[in-house]
Amino acid sequence: MLLSSKLNISLDSLMSTEIAKQTSNNANVTGTIVITSPHENVIATCYKVSSSGKMLGGKSSPQYSLFGVSKRIASFWGEPTTFLGWYADKEQITKEIEEIQRAIANGIPTYTLKYSAKTERRWANGFSRSLLISLMWITSMWFRNN
Repeated sequence: MLLSSKLNISLDSLMSTEIAKQTSNNANVTGTIVITSPHENVIATCYKVSSSGKMLGGKSSPQYSLFGVSKRIASFWGEPTTFLGWYADKEQITKEIEEIQRAIANGIPTYTLKYSAKTERRWANGFSRSLLISLMWITSMWFRNN
């Protein structure tokens, strides 16, 4: 903890590579992974992922979102994150997170999201209701955690 506060970085950042090396005998373990999100057209280098809580929305709206966290220097708002995808339910996002964790621990350099939901974008009258709710939730979580 002392090292974390002196260097002004999270314990997650300090421990991610070390934990990955302990859980695998693979010499190629770096503690990071390049994640490709086919539905969002995003490629991000991450050392961990985080998910949103259950979001409000219509019956056909995705309920969860996944973010990749990079090792770049944290800013005033916290660690840099990249939106990776939407998920229909808790089971789908849980499977995705478990597979990403396994890939990082085994030193697999790349991962393509398998369980994310393809969403329809509606921009006719501004933001769609579910996207607006999601953005509001993300903003509130951001400020609550920092």
